Amino acid sequence: MAIQLRLRDTIEIIDRAIPWAGSELAAYAWYRSKSLRSLGDAAAEELVRLGHGEKVRANLGRIAVGGFA
Repeated sequence: MAIQLRLRDTIEIIDRAIPWAGSELAAYAWYRSKSLRSLGDAAAEELVRLGHGEKVRANLGRIAVGGFA
């Protein structure tokens, strides 16, 4: 079940990032490597692996409405 949850988080987060990343490949690269300052400088991939996918989704939600990450 935990693996399915992480997979769902991964897909949802990458899908949300595609519009501003420019492509699926760029969104995946962002997911794997970009440090998220507001989330302790961890990459989204690491946060999802640790069970914090909701924090990443909330962070992306703030960005979507014009907030700062």
